[in-house]
Amino acid sequence: MTRFYHWTGPNFALDHKVYEQEWFKPIGLWLSKNDAWKNWCHNENFLCLDACDKYEFYLNWEKILRIESIECLRKFCKQYQVPFEQGVNWNKVSQEWDGIYFNNYE
Repeated sequence: MTRFYHWTGPNFALDHKVYEQEWFKPIGLWLSKNDAWKNWCHNENFLCLDACDKYEFYLNWEKILRIESIECLRKFCKQYQVPFEQGVNWNKVSQEWDGIYFNNYE
């Protein structure tokens, strides 16, 4: 089973709130597959996560949208784009899905 992690400070608690849309990306709980986020941060000198607490999650895939290829990403962008703008209608996405899984690809 794939493990997903969230790195943050002490006293972390899920609050089950509805997250508002930001312009570029949604506010929410961001998870990383295995240690992918920590490794990326280390390799890019982006953040030091060594002092952060690591929380483990298991996902219920029923309401998770999986984007595992460029074609899936194009379909997602077309379906959830904001009319006459560049960007994603994250409110619409959140009404249909509990989360999104982006497979690591380049």
